[in-house]
Amino acid sequence: MMHPGYGGPDIAESQRHANLETVRRVRETVAELVGAERRRRQAEGLMVSRDLDRRRLDEAAAALGLPPLLDEEWDAVNGG
Repeated sequence: MMHPGYGGPDIAESQRHANLETVRRVRETVAELVGAERRRRQAEGLMVSRDLDRRRLDEAAAALGLPPLLDEEWDAVNGG
């Protein structure tokens, strides 16, 4: 069953295009959120398996040319 007025002939082509664009952006955003959560879980797994403390993690980041973790980031992955 279609929602009344959804996809019907009364919707202007420009509005249909805007709706499709909105749906595309929402899907991309959700995909980014899922990817970020997956990367966070992988990072936590590596920290545990390698027994990385803050100093070692910052050293690893520096070796990769990445900035050190912010305090808030460390707290998030360290359960603090």
